[in-house]
Amino acid sequence: MAFRTVCDILSGMETQVRLALPGDEAKIASLYHHIYQGTYPDPLLGNISALHEVLKNGQDLWVIAMDERGFVGACLNYRVDNTHNLAKVSGAVVHPEFRGQNLTQKLIHFGLKELQNRGNPVQVVYATVRTVTAAPQKLTESLGFRRLGIFPNTHKTQDWETHGLVAFFGEDALKHRFEDFRLHWQLARLYSIVQSETGLGKLQTARPEEIERRAKNRSAPLPELEIIDAPGFVRYRFEALKTDGRLPVSFFPFHLPNLLITSADQKVEVFLSLQKSDQHCVIVGIHKPPEIYHGELYTRVCQILRDRGVRYIETLVRADKLLTINETLKARFIPCAYFPGFQLHPNGNRLDFVVFSRTFEQLDFSNMELSGTNLEYLKQYYQSWKEISLNPRILGMEDHV
Repeated sequence: MAFRTVCDILSGMETQVRLALPGDEAKIASLYHHIYQGTYPDPLLGNISALHEVLKNGQDLWVIAMDERGFVGACLNYRVDNTHNLAKVSGAVVHPEFRGQNLTQKLIHFGLKELQNRGNPVQVVYATVRTVTAAPQKLTESLGFRRLGIFPNTHKTQDWETHGLVAFFGEDALKHRFEDFRLHWQLARLYSIVQSETGLGKLQTARPEEIERRAKNRSAPLPELEIIDAPGFVRYRFEALKTDGRLPVSFFPFHLPNLLITSADQKVEVFLSLQKSDQHCVIVGIHKPPEIYHGELYTRVCQILRDRGVRYIETLVRADKLLTINETLKARFIPCAYFPGFQLHPNGNRLDFVVFSRTFEQLDFSNMELSGTNLEYLKQYYQSWKEISLNPRILGMEDHV
């Protein structure tokens, strides 16, 4: 009898895709450890008890593929925000012996069906996809995900990587989208690409003079700011302000703050989620008096974070908040994605958001394989970067080269 290799045996085994259950946590953690050698950033994978409680709770979905031996060969995670009928899919991993079976596609599809069949169906599912190869972009497109933007130099593995933003919209997700606002003129190019990708309706554009007329003079200077690196305290303070209704700018799904930039009297507080492995940071909440504008505050926050070694900063702004968008642009943040219907408002409307980013690394797009509208998003980003980050004289020189 001929010797049968492990791969020969596996090829004859039937793979089952199902939701992970309490009791699967050790197998899931073992799979991620095998692939990433302990470097995967999700702390749940290093805490079996916490992962057990998540599987027991059942709000978030972990979808797994198993063979007849009970060996978990593939896994991914859907994190769910029931308040906003929103989910994020991430962490797809496949054991080398299970590759070539289209398991990532099967896992994503299975999870989407589960979310749609819930009593309170999830309306919007999003993901970020790597662009070092075209495969993840094409995979999500084949499953009905729409491309919404691009994040240059967002995370570092061997090199700095650019990721794309994609979203799956349920049948009714955009029917109640809030559209009674004017779009900032510097977002027109970005919005037009999203229009072609998703079929959104046209929005009127607010011109520079209109926006400046609506701006008010500041009546209070920005106080001195200092940084507090105490995750437990920061999270407690963040939740206390949200509960009291004193944190109107606090929508950044699936991120909890672990860092705080504050004035001594706590009248100005900026809550941040910092991923220390690659110095990636997002602004998840702001508490400040209205007379202090975002532009000066964001500029100072960027200075503090850059001095601390942070290399990438991201923030979300509601698309109908013209003055906040204007101030964010003045702080040299670049619009990189437009997410229609991202947040579910208590009145039943879904609100559009713009994703802005600042990177302090040299832009490097040499390791990308872009497909479809992702190339258009990159061109839009680069054009915006030139207009916002370069001296106008340098732009004038380009015209004569």
